[in-house]
Amino acid sequence: MILEMREDEAGELVANRANRAAADDQRSLTSLIEKLLTDHLRRKGYLKTEGPQSTESHSKKLAQAAKLAEEHVDRLIDPALPPEERERSKRRLIKGPGEFRDIRDRAKGKQEK
Repeated sequence: MILEMREDEAGELVANRANRAAADDQRSLTSLIEKLLTDHLRRKGYLKTEGPQSTESHSKKLAQAAKLAEEHVDRLIDPALPPEERERSKRRLIKGPGEFRDIRDRAKGKQEK
């Protein structure tokens, strides 16, 4: 059986079902649509399933991010500053102020000081 619907009726039907599902799932409509779309794309093989990321891969990404941040900061810092001042500014820009680092480290469970 072929179901014929006008476009506005189909859109209304989808919206009603999505709103009901969102109410049942206690999510916003946007969040629910994102979840449904993500699930569908994973089933079709367009997205990889989320799994634990390998430590090596994570380390490489962190190193690459640090390198990119360092290169960007090098372009921002005034070259007329003395080398010690440039390094101090660079460290502060990349790692953040000491007060914030302490708070962040404690939140991560690090006992480094």
